[in-house]
Amino acid sequence: MKISVIKGPDSGIERELEIPGVYVIGRSGDCELRLSDPETSRRHAAITVAPGRAVVDDQTSRNGTRVNDIRVQHALLKDGDVIRLGGTFIRIDGLADSAPAPETTLRMADPSMRVLASLNHRDADLLAGARGDIQDTARENELLRGVGEVSNTLVSNGVPQRLLQSVLDQIKAVLDGDSACIMLRDPATDEWDFHAVSNDLQAGTPTISVSRTIIRQAVSDGTALLTDNPMADDRFGPSDSIVMHKISSALCAPMTIEDALNGVLCIDRRSRRDAFDSLDLRFTATVANIIGVYLEKLRFQDEFVKQERVAAVGQVIAGLAHYAKNIITGLQLSVGGIQRMLERKSYETMGSCVQSLATEERRLTNLILDMLSYAKDREPMRLELHMNQVIESVVRPFHQELGERGIHLELHLSDALPSLLAEKNALHRVFLNLFVNAMDALQDKQGQGKIIRITTTLSDDGSTICARVWDSGCGVPTPERENIFGVFFSTKGSRGTGLGLAVSRKIMEEHGGSITVDSAEGEWTEFAVTLPVEMEHG
Repeated sequence: MKISVIKGPDSGIERELEIPGVYVIGRSGDCELRLSDPETSRRHAAITVAPGRAVVDDQTSRNGTRVNDIRVQHALLKDGDVIRLGGTFIRIDGLADSAPAPETTLRMADPSMRVLASLNHRDADLLAGARGDIQDTARENELLRGVGEVSNTLVSNGVPQRLLQSVLDQIKAVLDGDSACIMLRDPATDEWDFHAVSNDLQAGTPTISVSRTIIRQAVSDGTALLTDNPMADDRFGPSDSIVMHKISSALCAPMTIEDALNGVLCIDRRSRRDAFDSLDLRFTATVANIIGVYLEKLRFQDEFVKQERVAAVGQVIAGLAHYAKNIITGLQLSVGGIQRMLERKSYETMGSCVQSLATEERRLTNLILDMLSYAKDREPMRLELHMNQVIESVVRPFHQELGERGIHLELHLSDALPSLLAEKNALHRVFLNLFVNAMDALQDKQGQGKIIRITTTLSDDGSTICARVWDSGCGVPTPERENIFGVFFSTKGSRGTGLGLAVSRKIMEEHGGSITVDSAEGEWTEFAVTLPVEMEHG
């Protein structure tokens, strides 16, 4: 089985997929398939593969995941399907070639298994009804440790599909099962689908067969079920599915997802094995509840992200409209002043209005550039450059304005800096934001002592370059420092968009660097920009 990038910046890349496995695709360096497409998210989607089967799950990406041009959150893939992530098109091939022999397929069967015990899924207490003998106590402790392992796995950081796979492996090991699976129902279609599977998947391994009847009973009654297969029963001939699959005992527990029983956890043992018992049933119901809570948390997170995006759009529109209105007002006042001076032929006093017009034009330009920079994830177009030259190009146009404002600029730029790989326009944007912020911080300062100091240094081990922009302005209050890089957070009132520092941090993260702030309220503020000298090409 393989995936091939057929269109996009990484066109031509192919990747063989080992089975079973989970493969995350995105721009992050820890992805199994790393893309340079700026329209893809850092962790955009995950493909989970098993013999003859593959599914794709969107990882709450910014631009979504599409299969054959249909947007999906979770989708079963077929040979030749094309997955679109941003501007990248990926084709999957070889599913048929990787399919196991018929006896190792995943399928929904309908064996007539006998229910030996049941337990309401809400009453899953592992210690309830214990007899208290030494053998039972040892087994209970083992199962309790298993519950702890499952809980610890699901609260750890990681790709959800991988965590679920690990949990199934743990459950199967604790119960000494032969196969385990999580199945989810689509509430819209009432169709059930395998969401995660744990099985040896070796030649001769029996089919993973799940009884529709048992699932329906578990879900409709809200009970975890312990079943067996009366293989010796005369009612079953050698061609009956349950005899062919050689299932001797099985457990099935429902899971609450989206306020309904829309999931099940199933484990089975094959022929000539001891049957599951009531303790195994309680363990299964307990971990099914834990998994259900985890899946519900994922659903809430996905809904929260969607709601946040909708709210963010409204916040963006309101914030930008307010700031743009202020700019337009400034432009109108400047143009009106120029018109009046032209009518009076007061050319000698026109300079102040022209300067105001230029200032508002710069604010509008910065607003547009910040909007473009923050609008979407992108991979920097890195070229070799020198940080000192970028800083000098930023401050050069401001020399006259600095003099008019009475601001003293100090540049302490190290001659020992090596070149680095970065996007010049992006770094220019960062230093322009920091420099303009420093000038604005000095606007209300009275008298002498208006100073902006920019220094560049190389770390002792030569691995990073640090640039510091310091001003002797009003400082940043401690409570505001925690939020200063948040979008639309501004200390300038109506004079700021709250985008500049958010954009600066985003650019630094895209370059593998960082930006921090330190300040003494009422005295000074310093922003430190740190970049690695050696950067990978995106």
